[in-house]
Amino acid sequence: RRQPPHGTHARRTAQGFVRCMVDAALERARSLSCWAAGVRIVPTTEVEAELGLGTGRTNRNFVATAADGERFFVRIGVDLPPWGVTRRKEQAAAIAAAASGIGAAVHHAELPDALVCAFVDGRALTEQQVHAAASGADEQLLHALAAAVRTLHATPLPTELLQVAPPGPPRWAPPDLARWISYAREGGFSRVPLLEECDSVIARAEAFVEAGWPAEPPVFCHFDLLCDNFVVRDVPGGGGWRVFVVDFEYANAGQPLMDLAVLSMGCALSAGEERRLVASYLQKPRVDDHEAARFGALKMLACLRETFWGVVAEVSRASALSDEAAAAYVDEQYAKYVAARAEWEAWMRNGEGSQALRAS
Repeated sequence: RRQPPHGTHARRTAQGFVRCMVDAALERARSLSCWAAGVRIVPTTEVEAELGLGTGRTNRNFVATAADGERFFVRIGVDLPPWGVTRRKEQAAAIAAAASGIGAAVHHAELPDALVCAFVDGRALTEQQVHAAASGADEQLLHALAAAVRTLHATPLPTELLQVAPPGPPRWAPPDLARWISYAREGGFSRVPLLEECDSVIARAEAFVEAGWPAEPPVFCHFDLLCDNFVVRDVPGGGGWRVFVVDFEYANAGQPLMDLAVLSMGCALSAGEERRLVASYLQKPRVDDHEAARFGALKMLACLRETFWGVVAEVSRASALSDEAAAAYVDEQYAKYVAARAEWEAWMRNGEGSQALRAS
């Protein structure tokens, strides 16, 4: 493996490479057979502030405007073997989510690399909005988010997701975590001390969660429910919020509460905010201490998974992140993992957690 580039020349080389990639993806987007004459296509980077869009790290995104003013969201992205991402699986997940009414309508899907969806009129959810919802300041948004995630999880699993489900009984850990750990080991990653104990930590966390929440047959999960993968808009006349879910690169069959753990991790929710989020999703008045501790174990797994996403980016150099940005991302997520693990292990040390683990 060649050494990471350093210095001004390396940064300029990387920037030039990225520009070439964007230009090639733009030409690919323009060449799709679904367009009528007069369509205008621009990178999302040119309109993301105006339209409230999130930013992709492993693909090229565009907004297309037809001659009649109708807009579309265009994604150009190849398979990403280091992460196990396939566009066949992503497209199937997007079509399934659209059929459930939680995703944008799919206008055109073309393998190996193109997906065109209806442009969702709204703005990317912000962390501030999630905190307001989960703190009780915006109950309408909290209920709308919880209902949207429940609808997502009720989406029938497409065959393409079932075909990649790991063998054996259902597990709480996200199915791609084991793949990413193996990739890190094969790549000789050692910059951050992750690999020595990750297997035992995962096993302990799964056993603890399983003691109170037995894993059920897997359902449709997003596994990248960061806040900017929600698009929200006000319903006219004070009707609350309309919520859509976008970006199904990492969709897989799994345990639904892991999606909430990913959202909590990404927004750094407080313990009280987590309890409100989980209670709203489960449609119950409150979450007790044991349930909160189990969710804490899931959040720790979500932090570990996100750290390994960064490790794969750092080792493979296959994302849009520079070498320096990938390393910084790993460090940031590793710090979150260490903090989440410390919180969970502190609860385990009080005795009740250890008893639950031994009983399992």
